[in-house]
Amino acid sequence: MRILLTLSILSLLWAQIQFEKTEHDFGDVVEGPDAVYTFSFKNIGAKPTRHTSGKASCGCTTPRWTQDEIAPGGRGEVQAAYSTKGRPGPFHKTITVQYEGSEQPIVLLEVDWHEYHRHLTRLLQQSHPQTAYA
Repeated sequence: MRILLTLSILSLLWAQIQFEKTEHDFGDVVEGPDAVYTFSFKNIGAKPTRHTSGKASCGCTTPRWTQDEIAPGGRGEVQAAYSTKGRPGPFHKTITVQYEGSEQPIVLLEVDWHEYHRHLTRLLQQSHPQTAYA
């Protein structure tokens, strides 16, 4: 009982980030435009927090995040943009995000795709030559 009460009191001292989802599968994509997904989260804790860093597992993935402080009950985003140009085949990438004042200060976000379709890219270029696909 004492441990449970102590944990309850400690939880009031932290920000607590809750992502709507921590994984995203792009499925099949077309080579050329960036594959972009935005992970949304909410601060369900009692203290404000701020995103302090974000690191992708490779240079082809660019993370962007909410820069402002997130108050209790507030929402924020982490966007993952993956450059598809010249990168065939399936992939699995991660973004490690870190927050200050959080009970769990490090969150791992994951993105996947199955494959891109180079032949589909060529067909799109033929049918819409005014649009840049690659």
